[in-house]
Amino acid sequence: MELIYNSEKIIAEISKSENGYRLSAMNGNLDFDIQVLSAGIYSLMVGNKSLKAYIAGNGDTLFVHIDGETFEFGLPKDDSDLRAGADSATSADDYLILPPMPSKVVKILVERGQKVAVGTNLVILESMKMENLIKSKVDAIVEAVNFSAGDLVDTGQVIIQMIPPTKSATS
Repeated sequence: MELIYNSEKIIAEISKSENGYRLSAMNGNLDFDIQVLSAGIYSLMVGNKSLKAYIAGNGDTLFVHIDGETFEFGLPKDDSDLRAGADSATSADDYLILPPMPSKVVKILVERGQKVAVGTNLVILESMKMENLIKSKVDAIVEAVNFSAGDLVDTGQVIIQMIPPTKSATS
């Protein structure tokens, strides 16, 4: 992906590595692991250091706050795919499936590693004696299923965590 930082274009690539992920940018590599804490909030492990990252998008701008520093990245105006990526940062919560209210998990309909498309049924919840079917709002890969049938979940708890499908993935 191409980003703009301090008026300079940066080519950055994130790939899966042995122990998590690898960021390749500016002639260097950085190995890290990442966990989604909630929408736009991530826990990063870089070497032996744990960092909290906050990521938000606004149109053609991506804001990343890590370890007390805020970085502002722009996206090239001539690349609609990258602009779509910035817009998706504002809807990072689409990859986190949370209950709309305190609920009981009736049935998990997906499993870790499964590819899902927009509209795929993910989980059935019950609250106030009514069942609520939660569907995917995005094409994604299920990264984690944190609850099982019968579990009680509260608002803010992530039931299913998904990640964007990689462009190089074929199925």
